Formats: sequence, structure tokens, C-alpha cells
Amino acid sequence: MNDGETYLFTLKAIDTSANVSTGATIVATPSSSIRLVDSVGYVGQYCSLAVDGNNVYICYFDETNGNLKIWKSTDGGDTWPEADIATVASAGTVGEYSALTVDDGAIFMCYNYFNTHDLLFLKSIDGGETWSDSKIVDPINWQSYETAIAVAGDTVYISYYEPAAKDLMFTRSTDGG
Repeated sequence: MNDGETYLFTLKAIDTSANVSTGATIVATPSSSIRLVDSVGYVGQYCSLAVDGNNVYICYFDETNGNLKIWKSTDGGDTWPEADIATVASAGTVGEYSALTVDDGAIFMCYNYFNTHDLLFLKSIDGGETWSDSKIVDPINWQSYETAIAVAGDTVYISYYEPAAKDLMFTRSTDGG
């Protein structure tokens, strides 16, 4: 395989119990489509990705300083200008198990606040220029891992794993968060 060449991969899954075979074709261009986004310190854990038009957002935990960061590309991920990186939360150790989604320019994010193990939620209605104050999603359960978030209209859906009881949890807000 050589850089710049395009490769065609075919994946096949077989369900032997139903004698069903499904396939998918993936076209990949090796390293020419892989971009280094951030390499300063220990960065990139617990990342989540969302796309809104040509805007690509990645939120992630920066272990170097314990911050939750978000980085935006405005050209479909071709470039990642340093001017488009923001620290979203920095009080304590924040940003583990983060998840985000984007809906018509608004960004919705949830993440674990390690110091208290609370699941927190915040949003930006201006493409990440400013952020709401963080809100506690679940004031009863003190841990939250493996989060997921989705938005439909004014309803924000969040699911997460609560490890103390080993339960899958779900909540929603019908007022946009």
C-alpha cells in the first residue's frame, strides 16, 4: 500500500443462526485522510465527534491539565486551526466520558466531573463561541461513565452507565437542556 492510493475494502458479516449475510464496502485513502488534531501534552482521551454541515467538532479530555476541550474544523476536517480550540470546562478534572451532538449550530455536551463524579451537561447556541453554565444531570447517582447524547427539536436525550449499581441510565430534557 502506498500513500495517496485509494483502497477498496469489503466487510462481510454472517449471522449463522439466520443464514443471513450482509456486506458493506468502504473506500479509504490511507494516510492522506488522517489528520493530527492535537498533540500537545496527553490529549485525546474520551473523545466524541459531531458534524454540522462543514463544521466538524471533537470534544476530548486533556489529561495534561484535566480540562475538557473542543476543537472545530470549518472545512470538513481538512484543517484544524489552533484559533478554533477552546477549553470548555477547567474547574478540577473535567471531561472524562464526554459526548457531544450538534443541531443547527447549537452544540450539546455531557461529561464526567471527576472531582465529584457528577454527570454534567452544557451547551452552546452560537457554534462554540460561548457556553452555558454546567448543570448536574443526575443528582442522585454519583458516578457516570460511557455517556451518549442526542437532540431532536427541544428534547435532549442522555444515556450513561452508572457503575456503582452497574445500571444503564436514561434521562431527557424537553426544554433544550
